[in-house]
Amino acid sequence: MTVWVPTTSAKIILIVDGAVARDPKRRAILELSAMGAADVRFANEAAAAEMLARCSRDDVVLVLYSDLEAAERALAAGVPMTRLVIGHLPQGPGRTPMHPSVHMGPEDVHVVQRLEQAGVDVLVQPLPSDKAQRPRTRGGSTITTPPPSSPGPVAEPAIVRRPLKVVNARGLHLRAAHALAQLATSLECEVTLGLDGEIVNGKSLLGIATLGATCGTSVDVETSGAGAVAAMVQLEQLFATGFGEGVA
Repeated sequence: MTVWVPTTSAKIILIVDGAVARDPKRRAILELSAMGAADVRFANEAAAAEMLARCSRDDVVLVLYSDLEAAERALAAGVPMTRLVIGHLPQGPGRTPMHPSVHMGPEDVHVVQRLEQAGVDVLVQPLPSDKAQRPRTRGGSTITTPPPSSPGPVAEPAIVRRPLKVVNARGLHLRAAHALAQLATSLECEVTLGLDGEIVNGKSLLGIATLGATCGTSVDVETSGAGAVAAMVQLEQLFATGFGEGVA
């Protein structure tokens, strides 16, 4: 919402997920997360094609799926699809990392192969600033080519962890979560947030909002990768100022 919408100039976001379409709470969070920049609509795979057909030719529509299987079902149901960008697939046993945010298992590989055979250009690109790459597959396994390492000395640890306190009166409500996700998205490194055993991607507005961190709560913040130390300094400053809302 915070990065892809302005990058694509999307005016309509169609979330193709029957479970989300039936969940009023999740719908409300996603509608609010657009911050008025786009019209958020919901459909299951079977209804998505008809809904897209009703859109104007001048509308830029960003279609989102919860997983690769949902995208394949939508394609089978008649949703036009020439390109599919994979933004997030979770870690898990037997899953190969293609990107810090994208881990593919054997079934994901098979789905990608079927989509490519159907003429869909499948890319891995969690953020517009990330270099798009194709998940090359062979014999049901992912083959990853690590990017060339940049020359120069390593001057900082790869992972930094800090407990950061929420100090604004309203806590991590939607507007504060938006400010946090926007900063995290601008950072090169990965950002994760933890609270009461739940871990979320710090670049995900929906993930941050679902933490329900109230004023006085201590959130476990972790930055990992290039620029982790400098990133943590910026995050500490944002928490300390109450996400721009002041200290309660």
